[in-house]
Amino acid sequence: KQKETELHYLKELLQGKEEHNQSLKALVEAKQSEIKDLREKLTRSQEKLQQKKEEIKELRDELIKSSSELSQKRKQITALESERDSIISENRKVVFEQELRLKKKFEVS
Repeated sequence: KQKETELHYLKELLQGKEEHNQSLKALVEAKQSEIKDLREKLTRSQEKLQQKKEEIKELRDELIKSSSELSQKRKQITALESERDSIISENRKVVFEQELRLKKKFEVS
């Protein structure tokens, strides 16, 4: 009788262990699925990150190019302003000389 009781107890214990193992297996499967999802999410995030890095590089290159073009335009403006000032100065000189000639003509006359 005692052996039967022990056997019954051991069977219940074994069944409990099997149920516990089943729940652990289900938990492991759920965690594995979660890990798979997280890996996929990580991969997508890394792809987005790489895309953003490339966009930043393109924008940086555009900025450098624009900055260089702006610098060239400033040099052109400075050269044109210098040329303009030179022309204005030359024109003033010519006007001044003409005024002097006119004064001399009137003084002579």
